[in-house]
Amino acid sequence: MILSMSSFTILEEMTIYFREILVIHSLPFTSTYYQFQNWPYDDFYQAINESEKPFLRNSEEVEIFNNNTVNMIIYGVPVPFNSKHPYGTLLFFIDERMIQNMLKNIVNTPGGNAFILDNQHQVVASLYNRDNDFQEIYKHMNVSGPEGLQNITINNQTYYVSHVKSEFLDWSFFALTPESELMKDVNSVRNKVLVSYAIILLIGGGLIYIGMQINYKPLGRLIRRAEEKWSRVLNQHHGVEKIWEAINYSETRNQLLSKK
Repeated sequence: MILSMSSFTILEEMTIYFREILVIHSLPFTSTYYQFQNWPYDDFYQAINESEKPFLRNSEEVEIFNNNTVNMIIYGVPVPFNSKHPYGTLLFFIDERMIQNMLKNIVNTPGGNAFILDNQHQVVASLYNRDNDFQEIYKHMNVSGPEGLQNITINNQTYYVSHVKSEFLDWSFFALTPESELMKDVNSVRNKVLVSYAIILLIGGGLIYIGMQINYKPLGRLIRRAEEKWSRVLNQHHGVEKIWEAINYSETRNQLLSKK
């Protein structure tokens, strides 16, 4: 099946097919040819002429000009939507790479994966095409089950799988993240806290030491002065006690002198 389409700024392509007049219309930009190896003409014609509900073709390899290939997702919507007698079909051409870029914002670790399943549990698009990931998820969890977070084991490694459903498209979104990658983030935060705490202790200890040195110098001078003047009565005392003993000795002498 070969189609001639026009470029669209947001999606890869967008066209509308008018059923009664058998015309495919698109914006008048540069044309591009798409050749679907796995979409026979009869199936294509039936899809765009008879579909009363939205339909989806999962990611498949499509040949474009210069023999280049891209993985494309096709989403068709009858016009008007939910009408029993639609007069046309709107076709959206979505490059799988655009979906992958969106999925990268959800799972940004090389050991993880993210993918979208349709209502038949077929893969619409995935961040990484690793079949083992899909098989293990099918084996260990109910893909039709409720939304939520579960953990599974693949090749002796624990993964966390988050599951979210889309009511509008009847799609299911799965994000697969290794436990070790999650712990890296936790450990990174913990290490940053510990390093920050150590820095605070070092700075605080340094400030305390400097403060003690600054405050102790006058005391040191007083102690030395007391030792010089009253050494004979201060021999059994140490440090700051010498100052207190010198003060007591001085007060006692003053009291004795005042009585004379």
